[in-house]
Amino acid sequence: MRDEAARPPLLAAPTLLVRTPRIREGGEIVDSVLQRVRATRIDLDAESERIAHDLVDEPSYIANSHTEINGMASEERCSLLRAFATNTTIRTLELANAGLDCAAATVLAQLLTAGPGANLTLTALNVENNRIGTNGIIALAHMLPHNRTLRELKIYEQRLAISSAAERLFAEQLERNTTLLNVTLRCRQLHVRMQIENWLMRNGELRRQRRLTDAERDHRPAERAQ
Repeated sequence: MRDEAARPPLLAAPTLLVRTPRIREGGEIVDSVLQRVRATRIDLDAESERIAHDLVDEPSYIANSHTEINGMASEERCSLLRAFATNTTIRTLELANAGLDCAAATVLAQLLTAGPGANLTLTALNVENNRIGTNGIIALAHMLPHNRTLRELKIYEQRLAISSAAERLFAEQLERNTTLLNVTLRCRQLHVRMQIENWLMRNGELRRQRRLTDAERDHRPAERAQ
């Protein structure tokens, strides 16, 4: 048996060094971040009023620049979106990764459908990377034949599955829309993707023809004046 004295000495337990200045510095950084987050929060009623009464100076509204959009309740987001029904200055609405659901997509579809309370100014809508499922896509599909101002509709990369029937309905309704020029929608069905591409190509050609017609019409008075 080995002698107890011959045993190697036990290693001392590691000492945890507490660097108080670092902890204080880290706390200050966290406080600074929280202050910036609070500064970017919006008053829902005030923001809705600002949108509805054309008090937004920029032609684009990037809603996901507000850090709390994702944390809003669904009805709060819908309330904010309804304010765009009477807005006549904003042309591009960026709502990517803003936590939108089917209810929000339905509100957007309603305000983009021609008729009383419709928005006739928006030309580009981006709702990519949200939680819009089958019902939301169906609502947007039914809007297509009744909108003549939207030129771009981005719906790519939704976090919820979209049914094959909703994909087919979207392509069918797009046939009745002659003004959309760009659509991003993930479709599993090849024939649906081809249909959407065909209708967009047709719309591009129709736009080219309209421009040629307008150019000829503008040129004729000049010829008569000579």
